[in-house]
Amino acid sequence: MVVAMHSKLDVLRSAVGQRIRSARRSRDISQEDLAATVGRSTAALSNIERGASLPPLDTLFQIAEALDVPISAFFANIDTSASPKRVELDAEMAMQLRALRDDQMATALRVVKALREP
Repeated sequence: MVVAMHSKLDVLRSAVGQRIRSARRSRDISQEDLAATVGRSTAALSNIERGASLPPLDTLFQIAEALDVPISAFFANIDTSASPKRVELDAEMAMQLRALRDDQMATALRVVKALREP
């Protein structure tokens, strides 16, 4: 039971870190600049993005504000049973979709549906 909990926590840390990294990169903000904006070291931000640590809630709020995303974007629809690669891809997809206009989102949905067809 403890092992399963630890694994789920690892997935959560990884997913949150990937989503922060994706949001930061999509806004063309360097790790150094984001770290300075939220009052953390670049090493601390790197640890967060790599999933080595989960930041305190106040830091998450500051990061969300600096990246102009709701804090819920870091946690929405995280599948704690997913593979590390799936977590990474889900995070990137979520941030890319968030940046689309409505018409682009409709096109993306059509593409995804077409990919699922046999």
